[in-house]
Amino acid sequence: MTPFKKSAIAMAIAQITFMSSSMAQVDTAAPVVVISGQRAALQSAQKLKQNADEVVDSIVAEDIGKLPDRSVTEVLQRIAGVTMDRNMPGDPNRQAVEGSGISVRGLTYVRSEVNGRDAFSAGGGRSLGFTDVAPELMAGVDVYKNPSAEQIEGAVAGLVNLRTAMPFDFKGFKGAVGLSEAYSTLNKKKAPTGTILLSNRWDTPLGQFGALIDLASSESPTRTDAVGVDPYFPHVNSQDPAKYDPSKTKWIPLGVGYR
Repeated sequence: MTPFKKSAIAMAIAQITFMSSSMAQVDTAAPVVVISGQRAALQSAQKLKQNADEVVDSIVAEDIGKLPDRSVTEVLQRIAGVTMDRNMPGDPNRQAVEGSGISVRGLTYVRSEVNGRDAFSAGGGRSLGFTDVAPELMAGVDVYKNPSAEQIEGAVAGLVNLRTAMPFDFKGFKGAVGLSEAYSTLNKKKAPTGTILLSNRWDTPLGQFGALIDLASSESPTRTDAVGVDPYFPHVNSQDPAKYDPSKTKWIPLGVGYR
């Protein structure tokens, strides 16, 4: 029995050794996996957050002209700590469909930049009118919650940097065309949206030269219906100051408005 056991063990060791040597000769090159779409956008945003020296959150477009919302303001509210204001500028009694502004951590003192450059709008203030910026032109949006000393001052609450596509973001020629349409059920109107991007780069004696053209056109017809009851006037129980009781004061509306 003993010689048989030793022979069986020897054969088993020989088989294992042979299998190990055979597996070592097999090509173990890992396949290349190309990640695109939403997962690639999430990984790009995560990489920006990890490599930044500040507390920054980013949203990267899945593809050219494909930010997840129809307005930059709605895109920004996806970031933690960012709140969108729904009041219409100049008329706080009415609601803005796509938002009118943002606040970071409860503060409205937000600066805005375009590709790291200072930007402003005709409305005044340090923040750009995000409703005037077409989301189809954006390649990504970065929100810095604690700006560093190398950035322009004035961002008390935070800094919003809007990034557009650059010609050197692509390896060579790049072209994209996008068409979409939205329908407003309340307003009963259609809202077409179109975008076109052309980009290329060339080798010249002075180095590489790149050019990019990005055009976007969009409409957003909206309608809001509101009923207002104002103004109110106080009606007191007595004109005699000695008999006047503030707790019995009644407020009577003067009129009702519809718009």
